[in-house]
Amino acid sequence: MNETDLPEYLRNVYHYTCSYGREFTNLEHLFTVGNWNLNALIERANPRGFGWAMKHDELLSKPRIALICDVTAQRNLSVSWEPYKDSDGLTDWCHWFRCTHQPFDRPLNELWYVRSCGLLNPDTGVLPNLNGAFMALIIARYRSLTELLENTFEVIKVSDFDVELKLLSNGPKDFLPAQKIISWNLYDVAERHQEIEQAWLESFEEVYKVSPSLLLSIYAECLKPKRRKGNNRNEYTSTDLKKIGVKMTPGTVRKVVDRLSASFEHLLVDAGVNDPPSNIDQPNVLPFKTPSK
Repeated sequence: MNETDLPEYLRNVYHYTCSYGREFTNLEHLFTVGNWNLNALIERANPRGFGWAMKHDELLSKPRIALICDVTAQRNLSVSWEPYKDSDGLTDWCHWFRCTHQPFDRPLNELWYVRSCGLLNPDTGVLPNLNGAFMALIIARYRSLTELLENTFEVIKVSDFDVELKLLSNGPKDFLPAQKIISWNLYDVAERHQEIEQAWLESFEEVYKVSPSLLLSIYAECLKPKRRKGNNRNEYTSTDLKKIGVKMTPGTVRKVVDRLSASFEHLLVDAGVNDPPSNIDQPNVLPFKTPSK
Protein backbone atom coordinates (compact mmCIF):
# COMPACT_ATOMS: atom_id res chain seq x y z
CA MET A 1 0.00 0.00 0.00
CA ASN A 2 1.31 3.47 -0.92
CA GLU A 3 0.82 6.62 1.10
CA THR A 4 -1.54 7.92 -1.56
CA ASP A 5 -3.83 4.96 -0.97
CA LEU A 6 -4.46 6.02 2.64
CA PRO A 7 -7.51 8.03 3.71
CA GLU A 8 -6.73 11.72 4.19
CA TYR A 9 -6.84 11.56 7.98
CA LEU A 10 -4.29 8.73 8.05
CA ARG A 11 -2.02 10.66 5.67
CA ASN A 12 -2.22 13.61 8.08
CA VAL A 13 -1.34 11.42 11.07
CA TYR A 14 1.53 9.86 9.14
CA HIS A 15 3.03 13.24 8.23
CA TYR A 16 2.74 14.58 11.79
CA THR A 17 4.27 11.49 13.42
CA CYS A 18 6.72 10.10 10.86
CA SER A 19 7.59 13.04 8.62
CA TYR A 20 7.81 16.83 8.85
CA GLY A 21 5.71 17.20 12.01
CA ARG A 22 7.47 14.61 14.12
CA GLU A 23 9.76 17.02 15.99
CA PHE A 24 8.75 18.68 19.24
CA THR A 25 8.52 22.48 19.12
CA ASN A 26 8.97 25.54 21.33
CA LEU A 27 11.26 23.72 23.76
CA GLU A 28 13.58 26.73 23.84
CA HIS A 29 11.05 28.68 25.92
CA LEU A 30 11.05 25.94 28.55
CA PHE A 31 14.83 25.60 28.72
CA THR A 32 15.54 29.34 28.88
CA VAL A 33 16.74 29.70 32.48
CA GLY A 34 15.91 33.42 32.42
CA ASN A 35 12.23 32.45 32.39
CA TRP A 36 12.57 30.51 35.67
CA ASN A 37 11.99 32.02 39.11
CA LEU A 38 15.45 31.08 40.38
CA ASN A 39 14.96 32.55 43.85
CA ALA A 40 11.94 30.33 44.48
CA LEU A 41 13.62 27.25 43.00
CA ILE A 42 16.76 27.64 45.11
CA GLU A 43 14.80 28.35 48.29
CA ARG A 44 12.50 25.35 47.87
CA ALA A 45 15.42 22.96 47.31
CA ASN A 46 17.60 24.30 50.15
CA PRO A 47 16.06 24.26 53.64
CA ARG A 48 18.74 26.66 54.86
CA GLY A 49 17.39 29.34 52.57
CA PHE A 50 18.45 31.42 49.61
CA GLY A 51 21.31 33.20 51.40
CA TRP A 52 23.03 29.92 52.27
CA ALA A 53 22.59 28.58 48.74
CA MET A 54 24.26 31.64 47.22
CA LYS A 55 27.36 31.01 49.35
CA HIS A 56 27.60 27.29 48.70
CA ASP A 57 27.11 24.87 45.83
CA GLU A 58 23.60 23.71 46.60
CA LEU A 59 20.58 22.38 44.72
CA LEU A 60 17.96 23.87 42.45
CA SER A 61 14.40 22.55 42.45
CA LYS A 62 13.15 21.41 39.08
CA PRO A 63 10.66 24.00 37.74
CA ARG A 64 7.13 22.58 37.88
CA ILE A 65 5.06 22.48 34.71
CA ALA A 66 1.54 21.28 33.94
CA LEU A 67 1.48 19.11 30.81
CA ILE A 68 -1.82 19.21 28.93
CA CYS A 69 -2.92 16.71 26.27
CA ASP A 70 -6.05 17.73 24.40
CA VAL A 71 -8.03 16.84 21.28
CA THR A 72 -9.35 20.03 19.67
CA ALA A 73 -12.76 20.57 18.09
CA GLN A 74 -11.08 19.92 14.72
CA ARG A 75 -9.98 16.47 16.04
CA ASN A 76 -6.30 17.42 16.24
CA LEU A 77 -4.03 16.43 19.12
CA SER A 78 -2.33 19.29 20.93
CA VAL A 79 0.24 18.83 23.72
CA SER A 80 1.03 22.04 25.57
CA TRP A 81 2.40 23.23 28.90
CA GLU A 82 1.63 25.87 31.49
CA PRO A 83 3.36 26.86 34.73
CA TYR A 84 2.06 24.65 37.53
CA LYS A 85 0.32 26.68 40.25
CA ASP A 86 0.58 25.53 43.86
CA SER A 87 -2.16 25.89 46.47
CA ASP A 88 -1.23 29.56 46.93
CA GLY A 89 -1.38 30.25 43.19
CA LEU A 90 2.41 30.64 42.93
CA THR A 91 4.51 29.29 40.06
CA ASP A 92 8.19 28.65 39.35
CA TRP A 93 8.18 30.96 36.34
CA CYS A 94 8.89 34.65 35.85
CA HIS A 95 7.90 34.60 32.18
CA TRP A 96 6.08 32.21 29.90
CA PHE A 97 4.40 32.43 26.52
CA ARG A 98 1.05 31.16 25.30
CA CYS A 99 -0.12 33.22 22.33
CA THR A 100 1.59 34.27 19.14
CA HIS A 101 1.42 37.51 17.19
CA GLN A 102 0.32 35.78 14.00
CA PRO A 103 -3.31 34.56 13.90
CA PHE A 104 -2.56 31.23 12.17
CA ASP A 105 0.60 30.29 14.05
CA ARG A 106 0.56 27.55 16.68
CA PRO A 107 0.66 28.72 20.35
CA LEU A 108 4.13 29.27 21.78
CA ASN A 109 3.43 26.92 24.69
CA GLU A 110 2.47 24.05 22.36
CA LEU A 111 5.12 21.30 22.26
CA TRP A 112 3.58 18.84 19.81
CA TYR A 113 0.71 18.80 17.34
CA VAL A 114 -0.77 15.89 15.38
CA ARG A 115 -3.42 16.69 12.82
CA SER A 116 -6.46 14.33 12.61
CA CYS A 117 -5.35 12.24 15.62
CA GLY A 118 -8.88 12.38 17.04
CA LEU A 119 -10.18 10.49 14.00
CA LEU A 120 -8.11 7.39 14.73
CA ASN A 121 -10.49 4.54 15.55
CA PRO A 122 -8.60 1.27 16.08
CA ASP A 123 -11.84 -0.70 16.56
CA THR A 124 -14.29 0.08 13.78
CA GLY A 125 -12.52 2.61 11.59
CA VAL A 126 -11.05 2.12 8.14
CA LEU A 127 -7.91 -0.06 8.34
CA PRO A 128 -8.32 -0.64 12.11
CA ASN A 129 -4.93 -2.31 12.58
CA LEU A 130 -3.17 0.65 10.99
CA ASN A 131 -5.25 3.02 13.14
CA GLY A 132 -4.11 1.13 16.22
CA ALA A 133 -0.48 1.11 15.11
CA PHE A 134 -0.50 4.89 14.58
CA MET A 135 -2.12 5.35 17.98
CA ALA A 136 0.59 3.25 19.62
CA LEU A 137 3.23 5.37 17.85
CA ILE A 138 1.62 8.60 19.05
CA ILE A 139 1.47 7.38 22.66
CA ALA A 140 5.11 6.25 22.46
CA ARG A 141 6.14 9.68 21.14
CA TYR A 142 4.17 11.34 23.93
CA ARG A 143 5.95 9.15 26.50
CA SER A 144 9.32 10.11 25.00
CA LEU A 145 8.38 13.80 25.29
CA THR A 146 7.42 13.29 28.94
CA GLU A 147 10.72 11.52 29.68
CA LEU A 148 12.66 14.30 27.96
CA LEU A 149 10.91 16.95 30.06
CA GLU A 150 11.29 15.03 33.33
CA ASN A 151 15.08 15.24 33.06
CA THR A 152 14.83 18.97 33.80
CA PHE A 153 11.29 19.68 35.02
CA GLU A 154 8.83 18.32 37.54
CA VAL A 155 6.00 17.33 35.20
CA ILE A 156 2.44 17.31 36.53
CA LYS A 157 0.16 15.73 33.95
CA VAL A 158 -3.26 17.33 33.61
CA SER A 159 -4.47 14.67 31.15
CA ASP A 160 -3.12 11.40 29.82
CA PHE A 161 -3.90 8.56 27.44
CA ASP A 162 -6.07 5.62 28.43
CA VAL A 163 -6.13 2.61 26.10
CA GLU A 164 -7.99 -0.67 25.89
CA LEU A 165 -5.87 -3.56 24.67
CA LYS A 166 -6.78 -6.85 23.05
CA LEU A 167 -4.57 -9.91 23.40
CA LEU A 168 -3.62 -11.48 20.08
CA SER A 169 -3.51 -15.27 20.01
CA ASN A 170 -1.30 -15.62 16.96
CA GLY A 171 1.90 -14.06 18.32
CA PRO A 172 5.27 -15.87 18.45
CA LYS A 173 5.53 -18.23 21.42
CA ASP A 174 9.03 -17.09 22.35
CA PHE A 175 7.98 -13.46 22.88
CA LEU A 176 5.66 -11.63 25.23
CA PRO A 177 1.98 -11.93 24.25
CA ALA A 178 1.18 -9.55 21.41
CA GLN A 179 -1.48 -6.91 22.04
CA LYS A 180 -3.19 -4.28 19.95
CA ILE A 181 -5.03 -1.09 20.82
CA ILE A 182 -8.76 -1.35 20.19
CA SER A 183 -9.87 1.94 21.78
CA TRP A 184 -8.38 5.03 23.38
CA ASN A 185 -9.34 8.26 25.08
CA LEU A 186 -7.89 11.05 27.20
CA TYR A 187 -8.70 11.21 30.90
CA ASP A 188 -8.35 13.85 33.61
CA VAL A 189 -5.43 12.79 35.82
CA ALA A 190 -6.68 14.59 38.96
CA GLU A 191 -10.16 13.09 38.66
CA ARG A 192 -8.73 9.59 38.13
CA HIS A 193 -6.49 10.04 41.17
CA GLN A 194 -9.46 11.09 43.31
CA GLU A 195 -11.42 8.04 42.17
CA ILE A 196 -8.51 5.73 43.06
CA GLU A 197 -8.03 7.35 46.46
CA GLN A 198 -11.76 7.18 47.27
CA ALA A 199 -11.85 3.48 46.34
CA TRP A 200 -8.79 2.90 48.57
CA LEU A 201 -10.50 4.67 51.49
CA GLU A 202 -13.69 2.66 51.05
CA SER A 203 -11.73 -0.61 51.23
CA PHE A 204 -9.45 0.62 54.03
CA GLU A 205 -10.94 -1.37 56.91
CA GLU A 206 -11.12 -4.56 54.87
CA VAL A 207 -7.45 -4.28 53.86
CA TYR A 208 -5.87 -3.05 57.10
CA LYS A 209 -8.35 -4.50 59.65
CA VAL A 210 -8.75 -1.12 61.32
CA SER A 211 -10.80 1.94 60.44
CA PRO A 212 -9.05 5.14 59.31
CA SER A 213 -10.49 7.06 62.27
CA LEU A 214 -9.22 4.51 64.84
CA LEU A 215 -5.79 4.33 63.23
CA LEU A 216 -5.44 8.11 63.22
CA SER A 217 -6.74 8.34 66.79
CA ILE A 218 -4.04 5.92 67.93
CA TYR A 219 -1.48 7.84 65.86
CA ALA A 220 -2.53 11.10 67.55
CA GLU A 221 -2.36 9.65 71.08
CA CYS A 222 0.72 7.42 70.79
CA LEU A 223 3.18 9.95 72.26
CA LYS A 224 1.20 10.69 75.43
CA PRO A 225 2.64 7.93 77.69
CA LYS A 226 5.49 9.59 79.61
CA ARG A 227 7.74 6.56 79.30
CA ARG A 228 7.97 7.02 75.56
CA LYS A 229 10.90 9.06 74.36
CA GLY A 230 11.61 10.62 71.01
CA ASN A 231 9.07 11.22 68.28
CA ASN A 232 8.87 7.87 66.51
CA ARG A 233 5.13 7.88 66.00
CA ASN A 234 5.18 5.19 63.35
CA GLU A 235 6.82 2.66 65.66
CA TYR A 236 4.65 3.55 68.66
CA THR A 237 1.49 3.41 66.53
CA SER A 238 2.52 -0.03 65.26
CA THR A 239 3.03 -1.19 68.85
CA ASP A 240 -0.34 0.13 70.00
CA LEU A 241 -2.12 -1.46 67.04
CA LYS A 242 -0.72 -4.86 68.03
CA LYS A 243 -2.48 -4.49 71.41
CA ILE A 244 -5.84 -4.52 69.60
CA GLY A 245 -4.86 -7.36 67.29
CA VAL A 246 -3.89 -5.30 64.22
CA LYS A 247 -0.58 -6.08 62.52
CA MET A 248 0.93 -3.08 60.75
CA THR A 249 4.65 -2.41 60.45
CA PRO A 250 6.05 1.07 61.19
CA GLY A 251 6.82 1.45 57.50
CA THR A 252 3.22 0.70 56.55
CA VAL A 253 1.98 3.12 59.21
CA ARG A 254 4.13 5.84 57.68
CA LYS A 255 2.91 5.15 54.13
CA VAL A 256 -0.75 4.92 55.15
CA VAL A 257 -0.74 8.08 57.27
CA ASP A 258 1.15 9.98 54.57
CA ARG A 259 -1.45 8.92 52.01
CA LEU A 260 -4.33 9.90 54.28
CA SER A 261 -2.64 13.23 54.94
CA ALA A 262 -2.19 13.90 51.21
CA SER A 263 -5.71 12.94 50.09
CA PHE A 264 -7.94 13.17 53.17
CA GLU A 265 -6.43 15.84 55.41
CA HIS A 266 -9.77 16.45 57.13
CA LEU A 267 -9.58 12.96 58.68
CA LEU A 268 -6.34 13.92 60.44
CA VAL A 269 -7.94 17.10 61.73
CA ASP A 270 -10.97 15.17 63.02
CA ALA A 271 -8.68 12.67 64.79
CA GLY A 272 -6.73 15.43 66.51
CA VAL A 273 -3.46 15.00 64.63
CA ASN A 274 -2.22 18.55 65.15
CA ASP A 275 1.15 18.07 63.49
CA PRO A 276 0.68 16.12 60.23
CA PRO A 277 3.56 13.86 59.18
CA SER A 278 6.55 15.56 57.63
CA ASN A 279 7.51 12.51 55.55
CA ILE A 280 7.34 14.52 52.36
CA ASP A 281 9.44 13.48 49.42
CA GLN A 282 12.52 15.53 48.68
CA PRO A 283 11.64 17.98 45.91
CA ASN A 284 12.92 17.11 42.44
CA VAL A 285 16.23 18.93 42.22
CA LEU A 286 19.01 19.80 39.80
CA PRO A 287 22.68 20.46 40.60
CA PHE A 288 23.22 24.18 41.09
CA LYS A 289 26.54 25.99 41.13
CA THR A 290 26.72 29.67 41.98
CA PRO A 291 28.76 31.81 39.58
CA SER A 292 32.34 32.34 40.71
CA LYS A 293 33.25 35.91 41.51
